[in-house]
Amino acid sequence: TSYYGQLVRGFQKQYGFGDIYFTKENIAALSPRIEANYGDYHTWFDEAFHRAGFELMFLDQYWKPFNTEIDERYFALVFHINPLVSGASSKPEKGSVVREVYKAAASEGYEIRNLDDYLGYCDHLFKKNIEKKAVCLKNSQAYSRTLFYEDIPYEDAKKLYEKPSSKLTQEEAKKIEDFLFHWLIQKSVEYDLPVQIHTGYLAGNGNVLDNGQPIKLNNLFLKYPEAEFVLFHGGFPWTGEYAALGKMFPNVYLDLVWLPQISREEAVSSLDVMFDCVPYNKFFWGGDCGLIEESTGSLEFAKDVVCEVLARRIQRGLLTEDVALKITDRIFRENAMKVLVGFGFGGSLAALFMRIGGGIFTK
Repeated sequence: TSYYGQLVRGFQKQYGFGDIYFTKENIAALSPRIEANYGDYHTWFDEAFHRAGFELMFLDQYWKPFNTEIDERYFALVFHINPLVSGASSKPEKGSVVREVYKAAASEGYEIRNLDDYLGYCDHLFKKNIEKKAVCLKNSQAYSRTLFYEDIPYEDAKKLYEKPSSKLTQEEAKKIEDFLFHWLIQKSVEYDLPVQIHTGYLAGNGNVLDNGQPIKLNNLFLKYPEAEFVLFHGGFPWTGEYAALGKMFPNVYLDLVWLPQISREEAVSSLDVMFDCVPYNKFFWGGDCGLIEESTGSLEFAKDVVCEVLARRIQRGLLTEDVALKITDRIFRENAMKVLVGFGFGGSLAALFMRIGGGIFTK
C-alpha cells in the first residue's frame, strides 16, 4: 500500500536503507541502529529534522490539547479544539466521567456554571494559545460526528446547556456542539487564526465515512467569508468535491496532507486535476505523522507526487520549468508562511511544514 511505501521512503532517506520492502533480514540490520538513535532521541530528532530539510513543523497535540509548552526550535503550536466542541454537550455530573476541558478549567480556577462561563473559559484558552504563538485551530471531529454544523441561536444553546447533559437527546447535544463550533469560528476571525479541518477518509478500520464529506462544510464557508479554512487530506474519496470548494471560495485552502499515503496514484491524478481549476496559492502540504522517520517519508512522498505532476505538465507544454519551481516553493513553504505563520514571501529553499500528531516531542 502507499502507506507502507511512504514508511520505507523515510528509512531510505534517514538510514540509507536500500530496499523497497522490509524483510526479516533487513529489519534485523536496522533494528539496533533505530534503538541506538532512540536512546538519545532529541539528538537523533535534530539530526533527522535537518537532514530531511524541514524548517518548521505544526504541532497538533491531539493527545495533549491543553499543553502550550513546545520546543519552538522545531514546532509551531496548533490549537486543537475538539475537546471544546464535544465538552459543550458533556457537563460534569455526579458519577460521570469529567471531560478534559472541565478538568483544565478547574485547574486554572475557572468555575463553569453556565454557557457564558464555558465560553469565557474557551476565550481564555484562545488568549493562552495566542500568547504561545499558535498559528491555527484544528478540528478533526469527523472521527466522531458529522461535519455539518448548523447555525444554532445563542438563546437555544444556552437553554440546552442548562439541562443535565445526560438528559440531552442526541439531536440536542449536536445543537450545542454546532453552536460552539460556530462561536469558535467567529473567535478565529477575531484573533486572526485559520481553521484546519479534517475531511474525507478516517484512519483505522470501521467508521462513518461520510462524516467527513467536504460538501457538508459549505454552509460555514458561505456564512463566514472573513474566516480562513484549510481542508485536509484531499477529501478522499470526494476529491472533486474538495477541489470545487477550494475553487469556489477565496477563503478555503487545500492541504493535501496524507492523500499520497491513502493512494499515491490518486494524489497524482487529483493534483493534476486541481491544478486545472484551483490557483496554486491555495495549496499546502503537511505530514500528519508522529515520528521523524514517518515525517521524512511523508515529505519524500509529497515531493515525488508534486514533481511528477509538474514534470508531466512541462512535457505537455502546459507549464514552464521556472513557474514549476515557483509552484513547489509556494506549496511547500510560502503559502503556509503567508496564511498560517503570517509572514510575507521570503527565503530561498522550499521546506515542508509538517504537522506532527500527538505531542510526543513536547517538553
